[in-house]
Amino acid sequence: MHKTMEEERNPLQRVFKRLVLGGLFGFLASMAIMLLFAAVFAAGALPAGAVPTVAVVSCVAGGVVAGMKAAGAGQGYALWIGALAGLLLFLLFYLLGAILFVRLAPSQNSLPIFLAALGGGIGGGFVSTAAKNPKKHKIKR
Repeated sequence: MHKTMEEERNPLQRVFKRLVLGGLFGFLASMAIMLLFAAVFAAGALPAGAVPTVAVVSCVAGGVVAGMKAAGAGQGYALWIGALAGLLLFLLFYLLGAILFVRLAPSQNSLPIFLAALGGGIGGGFVSTAAKNPKKHKIKR
């Protein structure tokens, strides 16, 4: 596969673009999961005490999507790029919270959401790498 002149000139720009796109795709996936669970909560199928757990689960899923989308940019740095995509996802959530609640204050759920987004991003980077190189990640019996 031949690289275009733009890709050869600035690979960092390509990685940054994939990182931002990965963070946005992860954010959208996480919001879609939260919207789905909002309908479940509105129907009364889950108690209101499950909201923090649902937020963390949706952040993990969004982090995986962000990591998988972003990790295609770096061949040898997929886990780091996935972690950065997870961090970007957390920052997007934090910024959205600051806009909606008009203050930047860490909440009780900030650390679990941070760890979920970061771990999901790393997991997405790993899954992306494993999908590209199935022979390296095969279990030997």
